[in-house]
Amino acid sequence: MEKTTFNNFVKEVAVKTGYTQKDVKAVLQAVDDLIFDYMASGKKVRVTPSVALYSVEVSERPGRNVVTGEKVMIPARKRPKAQFSAPLKRSLM
Repeated sequence: MEKTTFNNFVKEVAVKTGYTQKDVKAVLQAVDDLIFDYMASGKKVRVTPSVALYSVEVSERPGRNVVTGEKVMIPARKRPKAQFSAPLKRSLM
């Protein structure tokens, strides 16, 4: 799987839209901040028509310390999740 860096992504968006890289970076940072805020408050965020982000509660569960073998309780927490549209999923098959 090939990866792209944030800076390369910014360059590609700038070329595609005609905006400067500085403007694209500022917009993406604002979107990132909003996603964090929405997800922290428990809201589902539809980022694009094909991608939604949300958080789920993961309950407390037993675990094991791999070094000592001691049983420990892993605390409850929120976990990020992503949901993709059917057309996007089909395009990857």
